[in-house]
Amino acid sequence: MWCPNCQNEFREGITICPECNIPLIESLEEAEAELKELMAVKDEALKDKIIKYLDHVNTPNSVTERINEEEETEFVISVPEEKAAETMQVIRAIIKVEAENKLKENPEEALKEAEQAMEQIKEMAAQKGFIKASDKSSDYTSSGWLFSVFGVALIVFAIINKLEVIRLFTATFSIIVLILMGSLFIVYGIYSIIKGKSLKGEVVKEEETETRLKAYIKENVTKEMLDALNDEDTSPELLYLKQSDLVKEKLMEAFPDTNDEYADMLVEEFMNGLYND
Repeated sequence: MWCPNCQNEFREGITICPECNIPLIESLEEAEAELKELMAVKDEALKDKIIKYLDHVNTPNSVTERINEEEETEFVISVPEEKAAETMQVIRAIIKVEAENKLKENPEEALKEAEQAMEQIKEMAAQKGFIKASDKSSDYTSSGWLFSVFGVALIVFAIINKLEVIRLFTATFSIIVLILMGSLFIVYGIYSIIKGKSLKGEVVKEEETETRLKAYIKENVTKEMLDALNDEDTSPELLYLKQSDLVKEKLMEAFPDTNDEYADMLVEEFMNGLYND
């Protein structure tokens, strides 16, 4: 029997790894087959921090080296598929702290590295991030006006061609196609604007809920409470994650029906405010 995390072999009869406290498997090939590629990082130190945390929380993982298209060495991190979302949160926290630390030494390089890493996360992670109703409303409204204006422009363009003010399209069929396309753009634009306005009531409710939840966090989570999680063996990255978990745990205990991704967003905003103060 083998441990999928530390990869130590154990005699028959042992079913749980005494060090990692996770179930053993019959072969390491089985573990490797269950691991899915999550992302690749170029910074070896960053890779080490990520793996150190994954080992600490007993998350099976593997790291392989490969040469990318730019002929640079990168480290491919793989984890179980069901752990992917959780691991991405870990990586975000580590990248955030790493960027904060490097800002003092080389601001330009730190910001560039953080931006590249976050872009890589967006490209490779299947995110289900929470989108605020206010953002949805704004997106629908702005898209609606854009499509409407473009639709009107197409119809006007078709009309001035028909009137021979300009003569780019003279065939009747082409003009009809332009008018139909313009009409479709206008219809979709109007629909989007209406959809954006219909979300206004949801925006108000969401803002009221957010105000209540943020007030609860501020009243029930103190800096002393968070500082108590720190000790000599706790790295900045691990401390950030422990504190975030504590804030979310208290929030979900008080408001169990809160959307999980919405709670993550509120906790991150709270921690960012605390971290930047």
